[in-house]
Amino acid sequence: IEDIYLDLIDKNNKTDVAYLRMMYDSKLKLLDESYKNIFEKFSTKQDTITMVMSDHGENFGEHGLFNHNNDYHHSLFHVPLIIYSPKVKATEINQTSSNLDIFPTLLDLVGIPQINNLQGKSLLPLIDNQKIDINDFSISESFSGIVIFNSNWTYFLPWAIYGKYSQEVLFNVQKDPDEVIN
Repeated sequence: IEDIYLDLIDKNNKTDVAYLRMMYDSKLKLLDESYKNIFEKFSTKQDTITMVMSDHGENFGEHGLFNHNNDYHHSLFHVPLIIYSPKVKATEINQTSSNLDIFPTLLDLVGIPQINNLQGKSLLPLIDNQKIDINDFSISESFSGIVIFNSNWTYFLPWAIYGKYSQEVLFNVQKDPDEVIN
């Protein structure tokens, strides 16, 4: 969210927040249309892999936060990854993965053996509906600390004292999906 928009809305007004989210979603719709053209252009290519990823999520008032600064909740770290390859079927994967998994996945897609000691894992088994270890976790850093998370847990360890971010927190995401109860 651009700061100029944040200055123009009343963050306590649900209508203003809904308008801000609508503006954001409108930009995403335009972006989706642009990507659609790219995917259609390359869909006939048998030797092309097309990938779209995001580096962070966005907050629209969740936990009193807007934008994507200094947050440790799933709303910031749960992001889309789209891979198009004629070698895989369209599948939505909801298990925890990391941007570190992209390179091993690309190696797997082009048939190159995994490199020893490579961080990350190929996501192709998930596309084939195979389960991976439910306790796998991802690590991410923010300005205020480090976040370790998977589909069950979010753990935040601050780098230093940052007001409300000054203490470590642990959320059971299955029982508390809004990550409110430490």
